[in-house]
Amino acid sequence: MNKIKNITSDNVKDEIVKEAKDAGMFSVQMDSTKDISDHDQCAIVLRYVVGDRAKERLVRLLNVDNSSGKCMHTLLRNSLAEIGLTLEQCIGDLFAGAANMSGVYSCL
Repeated sequence: MNKIKNITSDNVKDEIVKEAKDAGMFSVQMDSTKDISDHDQCAIVLRYVVGDRAKERLVRLLNVDNSSGKCMHTLLRNSLAEIGLTLEQCIGDLFAGAANMSGVYSCL
């Protein structure tokens, strides 16, 4: 059962990455929250346009050990690289509830 789940997951992820690459650009949203066991979980969502439709797709859900701006940036860069995308293709960002990610006071 896990083998089928992994193959399906990989196929869906590959299609999302292909669409984002074909769009030529994307925006990214990161948000993290602690789960019931007090582990910090981070979601990475891509938003891009295909034809005349905007699409939002969850591409990663990860455990976070350190939520500093520097660590979250590294997590984002590495996560995008693992799926075949780069920050150079990113034209917008949203870090919901993560004031340490943007601006002059980025807490690096």
